[in-house]
Amino acid sequence: MKKTVSPKALSIKSNLLLTFIWLTLLICPTISVAKEKVILNSWVVNFADTIEIWRFLGEDLKKVGINVDLKTGTLNEFVGEIVKKKHDYHLVTIVWGAGPERLEPTFFLNELFHSERAKPGGRNYGYFRNEEYDSVVEKQLTEMDPIKRKALVFKAQELIHKNNAFFPICHRDYIQVYDEKRIADVVPVMGTGIGYPYIPWTFYKARTIADIEEPRIVGKNDLLTLNPFAVSQVQNESWLRMVYDTLAFRDKDAKLIPWAAESWEIVDDKTVNIILRKGMKFQDGKPVTVDDVKFTFDFIKEWEFPAFTDVWQIVDNVKILDDSKLRVELKTPYAPFAASILLKTFIAPKHIWADVTKKAKVSNPQEWNNPEPIGSGPYRFDEWKKGEYFHLIANKEHFVKPEFKGLYYVIVPAKENQYAMMEKRQAEIIGWSMDMKQAKNWLNLTILRWFQSLVTECTK
Repeated sequence: MKKTVSPKALSIKSNLLLTFIWLTLLICPTISVAKEKVILNSWVVNFADTIEIWRFLGEDLKKVGINVDLKTGTLNEFVGEIVKKKHDYHLVTIVWGAGPERLEPTFFLNELFHSERAKPGGRNYGYFRNEEYDSVVEKQLTEMDPIKRKALVFKAQELIHKNNAFFPICHRDYIQVYDEKRIADVVPVMGTGIGYPYIPWTFYKARTIADIEEPRIVGKNDLLTLNPFAVSQVQNESWLRMVYDTLAFRDKDAKLIPWAAESWEIVDDKTVNIILRKGMKFQDGKPVTVDDVKFTFDFIKEWEFPAFTDVWQIVDNVKILDDSKLRVELKTPYAPFAASILLKTFIAPKHIWADVTKKAKVSNPQEWNNPEPIGSGPYRFDEWKKGEYFHLIANKEHFVKPEFKGLYYVIVPAKENQYAMMEKRQAEIIGWSMDMKQAKNWLNLTILRWFQSLVTECTK
């Protein structure tokens, strides 16, 4: 007789899995296996390597009487089914990319495991709740002494491990290729390589050669939205960061640097002064002002957008001091202010967003599709043909001055078709990870091999 077990009947304390390597060793001892078979309902993003991993895991679990009912879907479907609504799966498997805000430990500690994020729209989709853990995470947020804060971060990580909040399966190398006869001066970045949009210095500093002006990046993820306040998926968010300038950014070595903010000054533990970069313009020609920056903070606080929870929970008030300086007053000391809030908060043009609910006839700004995004970033949005491609045009008036004239991102879900496009020179950069054996077959392309935290090898 088969027995379907509800999530509460399992001794596993969380549904959340990330992709690392010893899942079977961690899961098996925690489940009491009776003579009858147990069925685990599992949701897996349909990346080829993740599906392959689960083929092996399913075989191992079956040996101890556990059958896996595996559902697969796209990353966009994952966001809709797992993130945006309450789910009842026993296990969820996801691969985490290296967005710039994720280099600050607060992202994973707070976003993925704090009990406040265990709700539809939050990223704690394992619904992990632990009062001791919450207390430690909250203390590290306000601890301004780096050494003491580091100890609290390590304590929080120990509690995640102790309570089985997630089970690492594997770390992997990322393999990307590009056509060096058409693209020169690529800039590999930790956690991004050259084809992901997370910290996209290749898209800012590489140049085209031969007969093209706009490279074609081929990858599998389409956009979900053009609304920067509604975005919940990291690649979508990263593409929009190229259109909307954030106040801080990461350089090619992943170090925090000023961006739309020329600088910032810590006045005290709860007060920060921000100097806005001079001469910036939105892509409709209107100047970027401190009023736009204040408006963006106030707008986030008013609507409490889930993607900006730390902003509206931490920022108390923003004052304009002069035509280039603002003062941000915090409700409480917040150690990751620059690496989290300044890195995340983009500048929204007040003249577009101030009365958007009235103009667009929506009850919440997140509901607006924002069909013609206007920011101040290095690229402006030109066209999106859903399921096929989107096109960005370089903003040559931006302080970065991208070398490309523009770029196309071509949406091709099947990796075999991505490879075929590269082989036929219908694309110049792989915007996804691939298999090294396949990459080595391409004698006319340059291979970039990188671990998620380090570029390890560049070969032809």
